[in-house]
Amino acid sequence: MKTVVSLGDRRLVIVGTAHVSEKSVQEVEETINTENPDCICVELDEARYATISQEQEWRNLDIGKVLKQKKVVLMITNLVLHSFQRRLGKDIGVKPGAEMTAAIEMANSMGVPVELCDRDIQITFRRAWRRSGFWSRLKLLSALLASVFSTEKLGPDQVEKLKEIGTLHSMLDELSEYLPKVKNVLIDERDQYLSARIFNSSGARIVAVVGLGHVEGIKRWLASYEQKGIKASETDHLNQVPRRSIVSKMAPWSLPAVFVGLVGYGFLNAGAEMTIEKLLQWVLVNGSLAALGALVALGHPLTIIC
Repeated sequence: MKTVVSLGDRRLVIVGTAHVSEKSVQEVEETINTENPDCICVELDEARYATISQEQEWRNLDIGKVLKQKKVVLMITNLVLHSFQRRLGKDIGVKPGAEMTAAIEMANSMGVPVELCDRDIQITFRRAWRRSGFWSRLKLLSALLASVFSTEKLGPDQVEKLKEIGTLHSMLDELSEYLPKVKNVLIDERDQYLSARIFNSSGARIVAVVGLGHVEGIKRWLASYEQKGIKASETDHLNQVPRRSIVSKMAPWSLPAVFVGLVGYGFLNAGAEMTIEKLLQWVLVNGSLAALGALVALGHPLTIIC
């Protein structure tokens, strides 16, 4: 879907796409050829661009580096989403993000600057996670896992149907009801962020390639910016990750605390001798099962012994 927006004396053409649609790739290419833009904006950040342009990136990950940089949730979420989009693209015959790649390749061949206008994906995921409650996090994780094990297949016609306005609004409404805070972070906040980056991009003729779900929100924000202007700090708050709550900080310590509490309770009520005996039994049972598991998995002898 193509939308033209006037920004004063500048012309902006927004191309709303589905990320695994052959027709979206064709529409992006045709629009760029027709418009001959001074700048091309794409709904990507540096990390997502690296993911779709460097297929081996996740296979060559240094797990130790990921742990040190505290990017485990980001890695898992990226792998799940990439797996889902790759399978969907394989069914249809289109590589995920092909329309974004096509836009960047055309920009490079034409000598036109490219703006990666999306927010850092790690900040997006962390904001969504931190702003979600316990049950919302469970829903989010279950939805991600369901996408991995789903056997449902979509054909090209079904993908194109997803680009219809009525279908799109229905999906966004459903997401808003199911995970309102996640929808706010993934869609609404990024509408504002993308709009600000697009508005501040250079050139008199601009083509912006974004997911179809962002088009209406971007149009609203651009109209606001055109009328009122935009300050440099307008979107700074969207790059801040909320602090962890006290409950969230204490959660990892809750199980050890319960265990220590139970041991202490047993010590006071059953006496030291009985408590030590039960602890030894617990260690023996768990240690034996762990050793058996390591043996079955053909682990190293030291691993089995320890």
